[in-house]
Amino acid sequence: MDAPAIELVGINKSFGPVRANHDIHMSVAPGTIHGIIGENGAGKSTLMSILYGFYQADSGEIKINGKPVKISSSQEAIALGIGMVHQHFMLVHNFSVLENIILGVEGGPFLGSGIAHARKELARLEEEYALEVDPEAIIEDLPVGIQQRVEILKALYRGADILILDEPTGVLTTLQRAQAYANYNAVLEGMDLAVVYDRQAGIAMQMPTGVVAFSEYSPPFARYRPTGGLDVEVLLISQEGNQDRFFGLYEILQTLDMIPPEGPRERSSNSFTIEGEDARSHTYTFARLADGQIKGFTLIWPAGDEERRGRVLAEMRASFSLAEGVLDPSLAPAGEDQAVDLVSGLEVRKPIRERSGFFIDQNGRAITSAEAVAECREVTLDTEHPAQVVFLDEVLGLAVLEPLTPLAPLGVAAFQPAVPRIGNRVAVAGYPFGGVLAAPALTFGQLADIRGLNGEDTIKRLDLAALPGDFGGPVMDDSGALLGMMLARATDGPVLPGDVSFIADAEAVIATLQTAGIAVDIASGSTPISSAALTRHASDITVLVSCWN
Repeated sequence: MDAPAIELVGINKSFGPVRANHDIHMSVAPGTIHGIIGENGAGKSTLMSILYGFYQADSGEIKINGKPVKISSSQEAIALGIGMVHQHFMLVHNFSVLENIILGVEGGPFLGSGIAHARKELARLEEEYALEVDPEAIIEDLPVGIQQRVEILKALYRGADILILDEPTGVLTTLQRAQAYANYNAVLEGMDLAVVYDRQAGIAMQMPTGVVAFSEYSPPFARYRPTGGLDVEVLLISQEGNQDRFFGLYEILQTLDMIPPEGPRERSSNSFTIEGEDARSHTYTFARLADGQIKGFTLIWPAGDEERRGRVLAEMRASFSLAEGVLDPSLAPAGEDQAVDLVSGLEVRKPIRERSGFFIDQNGRAITSAEAVAECREVTLDTEHPAQVVFLDEVLGLAVLEPLTPLAPLGVAAFQPAVPRIGNRVAVAGYPFGGVLAAPALTFGQLADIRGLNGEDTIKRLDLAALPGDFGGPVMDDSGALLGMMLARATDGPVLPGDVSFIADAEAVIATLQTAGIAVDIASGSTPISSAALTRHASDITVLVSCWN
């Protein structure tokens, strides 16, 4: 799960013989409120003064957002995003509200742009946090409750995202306290947070029941879909499993279309978190393995609504608890919506383009068409192996891919630079249906011309009905030697018959690669092999190339 916003580890502080804090351990999650309760003199204010840099602990460690820090002054605390409102306010009584708020940050960004800019920022904070106050009012003329608002605005103005309130409600009236709590919880209006106990999944937790409701079981998921205009969804995860299955779930979840590919991921031996964020949504997944059971949840929230998402997520995480039982796999009967690109009814993230390629060395470097990798955010080999383009020849229409971690292909292509006979049988190995089939398919045809339609000697024309998934694939003769690479069909110019295809000639490919310092294997013979042997060889050297956005 996310690192705590604040973590205190073994904090000790003494004043002479008086021990104010002894071995204090505390963790505060982002988006939550914690109260520290104790008698007068128990050390509450001392502990908070250590966090704010007024005092330094005799021993122990402070972590902010998971990172160890040393806070030697209030300025260092402010730089870390920590603000403090003291029990006895730190205000200049004959200064105005605005003057008090900007006091001490005269070199900061707002005042540097002029007092008008500072006034505008203060107005924004007042509106956002419902802390209205007259910026021209003199502090000594204000009631105590309004002075506390000024102290809070001072901290927010300095960029605080962690607020320490020392005796925060001690100066407020009952009505003011009620208003403060109402303001804080206003963002949750309509969420109707309530504990939901799903007996089938064996999970109980708070959910925003005002915007989601149970929809169906698709083991290992219990799906709670949106009920109104806010596109929120909750998935409960519940299944039996060991560590291998747990690690497999971690990988599978990252292929789902509903989980954006960008975002932090963390996995230990018995828990993992997956966070994803894009222009569409912000998602969070947590799961853990205990006693042979895998349980967790996913929250899917529309992008741009971070304050509300954070508050809801904090409540869900804090309330997540387990009960007996896991989802019965038989709860989801087979239906007509089954598909190879669905996982338990959830759509798998799909590439924007799938083409073919072939291995040219034992480290897994591969050749494909330039069209296959055009405008890709990410390229993978056989779906799961990220690769990078290390050479591109747009004239010939060829790209060389290198896996980010070495692969060990079962075979590599051997080029046949000799000129073949027109009319000879040829075969292209490829993935005409993308990743739907687990192995490449062979499509047979014949060599129609040793040049292109305009006499180009770097390409050859085939009588062969290639599909887009074949583009970039190896074109072989009956011996399995490589005659060239299948080129992508031109999108401009005349429309050709469907059985007219072109390949980048083996000799031209070899010459292009040599200029880039890339060596390839050359075929030593031309003895025909059986169709079964040709199919096995094609499967060994051909690879699925996927382009992701």
